[in-house]
Amino acid sequence: MESVWQNGHEGDVAPVIDKEKVFSRILNQLAPAEESKSKRLMWWGKMAAAVIFILATAGTVYLITNKKNERPPIATTPTKNDVPPGHSGAVLTLSTGRKIVPDSAGNGQLVNDANVNIIKKDNGITYQGKTNEVVYNTISTPKGRQWQLQLIDGTKVWLNAASSIRYPLNFTGKERMVEITGEAYFEVVHNAKKPFRVQVNTALGNGGVIEDIGTTFNVNAYNDEPVVKTTLIEGEVKISTAQQKNLILEPGQQAVISDNSTNTQIRKNIDVEAVTAWKDGLFIFSEDGVEAIMRQISRWYNVDVFYQGGVPQKQIHGNAPRNTNLSSIIKVLSLCGVHTSVEEKNIIVKP
Repeated sequence: MESVWQNGHEGDVAPVIDKEKVFSRILNQLAPAEESKSKRLMWWGKMAAAVIFILATAGTVYLITNKKNERPPIATTPTKNDVPPGHSGAVLTLSTGRKIVPDSAGNGQLVNDANVNIIKKDNGITYQGKTNEVVYNTISTPKGRQWQLQLIDGTKVWLNAASSIRYPLNFTGKERMVEITGEAYFEVVHNAKKPFRVQVNTALGNGGVIEDIGTTFNVNAYNDEPVVKTTLIEGEVKISTAQQKNLILEPGQQAVISDNSTNTQIRKNIDVEAVTAWKDGLFIFSEDGVEAIMRQISRWYNVDVFYQGGVPQKQIHGNAPRNTNLSSIIKVLSLCGVHTSVEEKNIIVKP
């Protein structure tokens, strides 16, 4: 069964439910024109699922929308053993080894490291100044946290939960090299004379080096994922591994590297919006398997996932805001045939 999920923004106030408008919107989004009998039956199935979903999620507002900017908020009714969503937060490790939690500080200068000022602004940090020393900072996000920063060259980086980036306070030499674990989204300031490169580190070794050529891209390199995925949004990147050199990606393509870097595949026509949804405060699942979805949920809600009787062989399609409680996600998964229970900080997936 396909799910019908809704987008949202943190801090918004839930609207008053107009049942007629909700139902009308369902019909408008799902209604077929002149279709075959089988397609009409499929439509009625989707419509029924949508109606059941709205009725089943009492206390939660879900609207169907295909317009990117129409993202009505969610209002949830807390349930027993509910888990709140993750939020902005990170740990900054200075060149001296000192650790700072920037999200607990107010806006303004956090600290000076090697004559470079580190500035906190909202949910991110920037760097001002210059040092002749070769020193590094590291930003790490635990489970249930994400963060963003701007490097000294102006390059912007978003870190997903359970990720890290290590970077110099000044890019000396002929290249700008950073190292990441987990998942990161980059908007690189291009400089042909000093290329920007990302060293991808995984538990099983090198996940490759990514070089920008005027680029926006996303890297997913979690240790619990079976492969490393680099997805190009804009521009061009060059990827090199121990076995394969200088693979060029075009926008909408994804390089998939096995853990031991022995095999690299190029996938085309990738759903870029689904890949980068985390940065925009959304879950978007595009025919994803249960295990892949549960790994995302585990990182964002800081919970552990256990399976009873094996992993359900289902594919889920839909989207939901990341600023909603875990109970809302559990309800939708249930409607898709994935049955779970929550016990403290554990999700039990049942057959």
